[in-house]
Order: sequence, then structure tokens, then C-alpha cells
Amino acid sequence: LKYGPIPILICLFLLVKADELALYREGRFLSSLSCEEMELMVKRPELFSIKRFTPTGLRCEIFNVYRKLLNASPVTGEVKIRNNSMVSVVGPLVQFAANLSDYVKHTRTISKQAQAVRRVLLSAKDPIALLFTDLPKSLCGGAFSDTKKVKSNQVNGFQIALRGALVELTRADQFL
Repeated sequence: LKYGPIPILICLFLLVKADELALYREGRFLSSLSCEEMELMVKRPELFSIKRFTPTGLRCEIFNVYRKLLNASPVTGEVKIRNNSMVSVVGPLVQFAANLSDYVKHTRTISKQAQAVRRVLLSAKDPIALLFTDLPKSLCGGAFSDTKKVKSNQVNGFQIALRGALVELTRADQFL
């Protein structure tokens, strides 16, 4: 054990708690922890930061909106999302945007909401901000936080708007 047991235990802890923790390297979200990242973390821990992700209250409700939407959507294909893993929700959304055709990535023939969702997904750096700040702001003008009172019709409106934008992005190639 060249670096001692503590750094190795920290890496193991991060792997075990992957559903609850978001790991960042130099401010950029890491969707997985590779062997190379673990080695670098042991040598240069100052490059890394961690945020805890356990949705409660309104954020839990919004997170469930994403899960239900993705489970019923062509965005995820055949994959069904069963757990509260941030990566299980953010991954398919970001991958969906990355796989859009060049035409769909740049067209302005889609609605302003679909353009806003596309822009947010393509430029996402922080999964927590993506889910609870950036996407909600792009669709309904405000972020979702547990300290903010939100009516159930606002949550439903967000779900409908997000579904509409994702469907519009999915179908945009059909109108060429």
C-alpha cells in the first residue's frame, strides 16, 4: 500500500456511496470513478470535491418527475430507472442531447423551450444544478429548492413542459 489505507478507504467509500455523492474533478462532474481518477485522487486530493445528493422534500418530488418521465420516454430506450441515483437520471439526459443530430443541435425551427432545454443539456457541468436549477429555469422561470414553496400545478407544468421539449427534440429530424 504505497499511499496507505486511508486514501484507498476513501475511494471505496465513494464507490459504495455513488448514488448519494457527486464527485467533481476541478469543478467538473465525474459520472464514474475510474482507476485513473482514483490514482489521481490519492496523489492530488485537492483537485477533487464532493457534494452529497439525497433528494428530500420538493427536490425528491422533482427527482421522481425526472425518473417517471425518463422511464416513459424514448430518451432512455429500454433502460428503466429504478433507484434514486443522480447518474441514472442525468446520464440519459446528457447522453440524449449529445446524440442529437447536428441539425437538431443547431436548428431554430423548434420552440424556444426546446431550444432552452437543448442548450442546458449540451452545456451541463453540474448534475445537481442541471436537475434543480438550470432545467427548471429554462422551462418555468425558477429553480426548485426545498426552501421555496411550490404548488403542485407548478410541478405538473414543469413535467409537461419538459416532456414536450424532449419529444420535440426527438422528432425534430422528422421535419427536414
